[in-house]
Amino acid sequence: MFQEPKEEANTMRAKKLLDHLFEINGNDDVGLASAYYLARINHKHLEEPDLESARLGYRYLYETYPGRFFGELAFLKFILVELYEGDSKDGLEKRLMELEQRGEKLTIPEMRRGFHRSMGEAYRVFELSDEKAYIHLKAAYDIEAPVPETQTELMLSVAELAEAMGHIDVAISAMEDFLRAAKWDDRKESVALRLAGLRTRSR
Repeated sequence: MFQEPKEEANTMRAKKLLDHLFEINGNDDVGLASAYYLARINHKHLEEPDLESARLGYRYLYETYPGRFFGELAFLKFILVELYEGDSKDGLEKRLMELEQRGEKLTIPEMRRGFHRSMGEAYRVFELSDEKAYIHLKAAYDIEAPVPETQTELMLSVAELAEAMGHIDVAISAMEDFLRAAKWDDRKESVALRLAGLRTRSR
């Protein structure tokens, strides 16, 4: 339905079309998709991103349409704006706590997985808490993915944190899942060696 515009003129035409689609379709999936892509254009497809408009657009969607696909997807993008756009890291922990509270309301499994993964990665990237990173990444890992091959980085992150925190059974399980899913990954040999060591330690 939507192709990323390559030039600013195309971008503005796309914005006008999407705005019209949202206006005439209201609450149906076409309207929600249009509102979502309007926010995405403001976020990622302008020469000078309009982050405040993107933020407001995402927030409108997830607050107005809870439980709907594009409402929950918008919340995941809202997280990115809140945590990674802008130079200031002031109040970061408070923002994370607020996002955690809001994210608990998500109902669609893949959105819950994305939420926990984003939260866990943020706690690691900003070096705030390995424990909270583990809690979130483990929660994401526990939500079954239809295509496990897309979750290999998550599996390794969970394995690394679980091993560091002494949760050896979880680390072993995550490494086993990685070896099953990542058939052509160059890291398979090193992970297999680590797994053998953990199995020896757990006996």
